[in-house]
Amino acid sequence: MSMQASFATPPKMQIALLDDPTQFLEAQFNPEELVESGGADWARAVVPGLSHKIKQFINTKDRTLKFTLRFIANAYPSNGPARLKAARRFILANSNPVAMPGDVGHGGAPQLLFLWPNYFSMTAVIDTWTIKSQRFTTDNQPADLSIEVGLEQIRAELLTSDMDPDT
Repeated sequence: MSMQASFATPPKMQIALLDDPTQFLEAQFNPEELVESGGADWARAVVPGLSHKIKQFINTKDRTLKFTLRFIANAYPSNGPARLKAARRFILANSNPVAMPGDVGHGGAPQLLFLWPNYFSMTAVIDTWTIKSQRFTTDNQPADLSIEVGLEQIRAELLTSDMDPDT
């Protein structure tokens, strides 16, 4: 491995609108940590006289992701505060329902594509967010922005144990 390859910049994580991939948020810096969680839902049936509850599978919980995106205005060659404002606006806008959904299936918040190149992708909606603005410029624009994002997976097909969970 050459020294140059070890310091190469990795492809950036992105969140794009599923219906319009030209609208996306690209990480300025890839998150340092990505937390995935999920599991199974079980009905616990109580049978009188039995020493334990019987577990009956109900369904698979949707996978959730949690990560923090960091944006630093002076790391952009030009227009740094506007780039931070656009990142904040993307998260806030895509947490709200579309104005005129047209049908029940599109009545919620926009569906997104989470993409981490060479790792995995996932169709999701924004579940939670926390935005932390720091170090303000003289015109009250944040110079440093941290956005904690929680995404929840959306699946349109049956998931079984023999499937690749990242498809």
